[in-house]
Amino acid sequence: MMDRIKANGVLEDVSAEIGYTATSLLVAWFGGANVYIPATADKSHPVARLIGHAAFRRLVAAYGSETLWIPGGHLEAMDRRDRLIAERLAHGAGTREIAAEFGITERRVQQLRTHVESKGLIPMILRARGRIPRSTAQAERPDQASPAAQLTLPLS
Repeated sequence: MMDRIKANGVLEDVSAEIGYTATSLLVAWFGGANVYIPATADKSHPVARLIGHAAFRRLVAAYGSETLWIPGGHLEAMDRRDRLIAERLAHGAGTREIAAEFGITERRVQQLRTHVESKGLIPMILRARGRIPRSTAQAERPDQASPAAQLTLPLS
């Protein structure tokens, strides 16, 4: 999991203009490419047909006559993978086993373990998946968690 605390990137800015759903469609269809946004919002433009004319008008109003780089959306896939790894760690899988399963290094698994433990995410992940009751993991931030509420993961 990466810490992505930074100034707005292009997707945050575009999403603020046209909404999450329309931005997700742009990423799905044009991710990893430059997209020229025309000066006028023609209904027949392929982007207008994809995201809807209302969203396209807002996109043109904000970015008309500009070329936008649309990122490929790979970070979301990595975040989903990291969550699956965190679940496997929480259920006692070893770093070697997880590394082989996901095609990453054992060191990367150890880094992910350190990250999710420091953020206090393990109890939240398990609760979201219905694997531990809320009373067992009430504290969602490590600085507020009692020792009984914190999960510890064995190192492989």
